[in-house]
Amino acid sequence: MTTKKETFESLMLEFATNRNVHQLFRDYLIVTLSAFMHNQSIPLTMETYSRYSDSEIKKIFPELLHRLMIEITERHGSENGNDVLGEFYEAHIPTNDEKKILSWKESLKTIELLKPDKEIIAKHWPIAVLDVGCRSGRIMLATAGKNNMRYEFLGVEYDFDFIMMATLNLFFNFHNKSEVLWIDQSNDKAFKESYHISILPMGIVRNLDPKNSRAWDHYQLYLQTKKAVMQSLR
Repeated sequence: MTTKKETFESLMLEFATNRNVHQLFRDYLIVTLSAFMHNQSIPLTMETYSRYSDSEIKKIFPELLHRLMIEITERHGSENGNDVLGEFYEAHIPTNDEKKILSWKESLKTIELLKPDKEIIAKHWPIAVLDVGCRSGRIMLATAGKNNMRYEFLGVEYDFDFIMMATLNLFFNFHNKSEVLWIDQSNDKAFKESYHISILPMGIVRNLDPKNSRAWDHYQLYLQTKKAVMQSLR
């Protein structure tokens, strides 16, 4: 008799029995993100733990993390990528078109546009890649896997589920000095916070000051450029 292979997806669904799967998935992201924080956990951590017994905390979250790390590692460099978190979200979290994540194939097509010439590379190394509306960080992951270059990834999002997924994806794929910026959807000038990826020392740094955010600086330049282009088209 063949035993069915346990996956992150099957384990998450097993633990979600008699639970809201979206709530469990979000709680898992919160706990995992906080576990790798250098300076402080995110405010929702204690509230998240209060929904589970001690035995559940010791069983559910470590087992999910273990399974996730195995799959991300095994699928690194594969033709379908290793966005395990994004794939679970797509398959099991009800959403609308506004929160759709590009498929891995679509992401690869998108990054074909990213081909900086040698002069740009010489002046701006490593290349900063700003992904506004980065979702789970899939385009950034695809970029890293497609081009044999060093990048500084700067993701921008307003949805906290995506903020956590993108941050963890960049961290687990060792994209040092990358950052994910959380902005207010209703106000482009409203900085909420950002998450920096650090490899030495290894961890994630929560940043509450826009002055310490390269993603914020690049995002403001993006908004200025977008405004200038729109005005030129009038």
